[in-house]
Amino acid sequence: LWAAALRSGSTPPVFAEGDPAVIELYTWQASHGFWAYGPYSRFGWHHPGPLYFYLLAPFYIASSHHTLALDAGAFAINLATLMIAAWALLRFVRRPMALAVLIALAAYLYEIARLLTSVWNPHVLLVPFAALLVTGAIAMAGRLALLPIVVAISAFVAQTHAGLLPCAATIVACGAFRATPSGRE
Repeated sequence: LWAAALRSGSTPPVFAEGDPAVIELYTWQASHGFWAYGPYSRFGWHHPGPLYFYLLAPFYIASSHHTLALDAGAFAINLATLMIAAWALLRFVRRPMALAVLIALAAYLYEIARLLTSVWNPHVLLVPFAALLVTGAIAMAGRLALLPIVVAISAFVAQTHAGLLPCAATIVACGAFRATPSGRE
């Protein structure tokens, strides 16, 4: 319904400005072929990888390249990673701890609610990074089945903002160490 509304023209055109405009340009590039760079930095370099743009591209294509599709893509990324975190907590953690973390996440989401549709790369990483912390901690506690999810979320977080690369790499390394024979208790 959302993509159809954007395609039908019933939604007036929206034009991005500043950082969202550059993100839209890079998403357009990714939706039309190959884009090898991550989000740009105002310091004249790019963040490590283009995964963010390839995740936004299906929304952008489905809407016939409407700027508001980027907001929907950012919301979908946040919703998907929130669902992963909630699933991991409810599946692998004792109920009192799972409820405490879910309540803390709900309070956090209440405070950042207006940012859940923001396409700016530092904003779109808030919920995925929380999901990385949750799934990483559970993997490090011995639930190694979560390690592929940790690696996937870590790849997104690390590619989208270089500032989180050390944290993401450390979480993956600790989870991988736990998976090795010397890392087991």
